[in-house]
Amino acid sequence: MGNGNSKRNQRGKTVIRPMSKVAMDEIKKHYNIDSSSIGKGAFGKVFKAQSLTDKSFTVAIKMLSKSNMSAKDIKELGSEVHILNQLDHPNIVKYYEVYEDKKSLYLVMEY
Repeated sequence: MGNGNSKRNQRGKTVIRPMSKVAMDEIKKHYNIDSSSIGKGAFGKVFKAQSLTDKSFTVAIKMLSKSNMSAKDIKELGSEVHILNQLDHPNIVKYYEVYEDKKSLYLVMEY
């Protein structure tokens, strides 16, 4: 899922970041992440975060453990993000960025 290398502005199309050794370090260069989660699901947790460059830009970061996901789950998630990226509707959450490392996927999306 993390093989892309395209660039975009914060409110443009979703960027799939190349896989890194520690994606969280890269995310922390761009966002200040709240320590308490705002949601929890079968594969991980969701945290509220604020852009370091634009304090008015708040996002939700979904942190998903790949150890709990099958290869099929990861592929389906990539398809879902791709499809949602093509849509622009006020009732559909927007995805801004996807980060990946060996253990986790991090979806940066509309708060």
